[in-house]
Amino acid sequence: MVLLPEKAINDLVELLIASGGVNQLWLDNLFALLPPAFHVTLPEPDVPEDRLRLSLAKLNLQVDPIQGTLPFAVVLDQLTRDPGSEIRSRAKQLLNQLAAPGAATTDPLGALSDLRLVGAALFVGRDDLRATFRRLATPGGPCVVTVNGPPQVGKSHTRRLLAHAASRSSVFHLAWCEIEPEQEAQFTADWLIEELVHSVVPGATSAPPRREPPARWYSELASWAVGQFAQLGANAMVWIVIDGAGRPNVVSEIRGVVERLAAVVATPTTPVALRLILVDCDPATLRQVGCAIDPVQVVHLTKDEARKCLESLVDPPKFTAKWTVTEAALNQLATLTTRSVADALEQALAS
Repeated sequence: MVLLPEKAINDLVELLIASGGVNQLWLDNLFALLPPAFHVTLPEPDVPEDRLRLSLAKLNLQVDPIQGTLPFAVVLDQLTRDPGSEIRSRAKQLLNQLAAPGAATTDPLGALSDLRLVGAALFVGRDDLRATFRRLATPGGPCVVTVNGPPQVGKSHTRRLLAHAASRSSVFHLAWCEIEPEQEAQFTADWLIEELVHSVVPGATSAPPRREPPARWYSELASWAVGQFAQLGANAMVWIVIDGAGRPNVVSEIRGVVERLAAVVATPTTPVALRLILVDCDPATLRQVGCAIDPVQVVHLTKDEARKCLESLVDPPKFTAKWTVTEAALNQLATLTTRSVADALEQALAS
């Protein structure tokens, strides 16, 4: 049994090698956060490309979590921070495809409440956001959710939670696209739609070519996407995540096609049920299309949320000692941020 298809592994290897950055130091840094007991089992040939290929193959065979962690998820998470946007995007796609550890839940949307995501990544707090997502699957509930907040608050982690929930249930399929900062001025409407469709229907054909007037083209793009999503089955539900459509340098056609998608999502006559989650997007621009919108504002994680998370994940006899150390570390910080709280929790859980 393997985590990912062999072709996906080979394609990732070729992409990394083509980037020109694969050397022994880069590989040391890539594998540094793996559980030590597993790290020592990785092959270490003298040729960096061989080490990369053989190590990823070994990671792909480790289908059981080690200390609550899928080693391959750790490596892919590291690659999502790569400076190359293509590598980041591929790593995020593969993370979404990893099977989430843990027994199936009797609650079809129970995974939305999980603190541990695929590969043991943390998703702390955000109770309002989780409750809003539960309403998405409820008849008569909202059809569009916007997720906003200050920079570095963790808005983009929304996709990780939804990918985890999708992998743990059969309630919905996840289509997603993230517009990276360096891409925003070049991102086009057809690029956006194709990214969304190909994330759940890899063999889909190309989107309709550009034509005038733009509004007609946006409608054709949205209709094409719905037709491709229909291949998932008559009773399928697709949750569409678009991250970054509200970036300041994004061209107007992105907003145009997003508004058209929102209008389609609000129409109950589509062959598949659709929901739209917009990360970093002003809800005011969408109210005119007539769909029900639930705006969610997220803030930085707090010490109280950190305590509740640690208490839920740690055996009771160990909690007090771990929390004492974690609280002391958080008290030394001038300002608490999502990143600093998450780092402190990861450190406590790893010790």
